[in-house]
Amino acid sequence: MTFIKNMSKKYEIIIFTASIQYYADAIINHIDPDNKFISYVLTRKHCMQTKNGFFIKDLRIIKNRELKNMVIVDNLLHSFGLQIDNGIPILEFIDN
Repeated sequence: MTFIKNMSKKYEIIIFTASIQYYADAIINHIDPDNKFISYVLTRKHCMQTKNGFFIKDLRIIKNRELKNMVIVDNLLHSFGLQIDNGIPILEFIDN
């Protein structure tokens, strides 16, 4: 939580997950229980689904912000395939 708290002082934090709303809410309630640091949450319903079943996150859905000022951090490269220059790939988080 310290990381998100510190980052929210300099940046607007929007969670964009390919997970369903119920799961996203559970995680958000854990990492920001008082709703102080995360501005918005976008879930699977905001993603585009490919014919192969992959979920793609299109940052253009976030209005009133310039694409050049946004980054997306994700463990799946295809998730930010529409804005590859805005993507920061990370390793998958497993466990605690």
